Amino acid sequence: QNTETWPAQLQPMTGRSTKNYGVAGSNINEITSFVDQYVKNYKTDTILLYLPHSYRRQMNIDNEIKRIHTTDRENKELLLHGEEHSIAVLSGDMYDWLENINRQTKIYFGTYQTDEYGLYERTPLKKFMFPFLQGDDYPKASDGQHHGAEFNKAFAKLLKNFLYTG
Repeated sequence: QNTETWPAQLQPMTGRSTKNYGVAGSNINEITSFVDQYVKNYKTDTILLYLPHSYRRQMNIDNEIKRIHTTDRENKELLLHGEEHSIAVLSGDMYDWLENINRQTKIYFGTYQTDEYGLYERTPLKKFMFPFLQGDDYPKASDGQHHGAEFNKAFAKLLKNFLYTG
């Protein structure tokens, strides 16, 4: 349910208006494009991004934009180079993008992928990262895939503490 998401849980904890623009199945390309358009057209104090796996992306294949999922064959080169290499390459472009957005509004990100979080944390992107919360010990949402209400409440509390202490 929408009221059980971490943005919905964060609003009463902070007393600030929150919006959830998450789209099921979206990827980093779509998310960054949305943020670009958002900051161009609206004002906000803070943007928090909870990113999917970096291999879930979009590619232009034969003049058609195609969604590429983590283990799709189009990611073969990334997979063969190893996740560390891929995160290092991605982090360079992402750092510049985050710096640019940060000139207009505070922006932070995290990911629910334990391994990716650890890799991102070892790059200059660390300055834009909010804390990680391991979700394995929490019950899943009714769809059996996503984090449930208990995780989202704990995660919102973690974010509130991060935003107001530093």
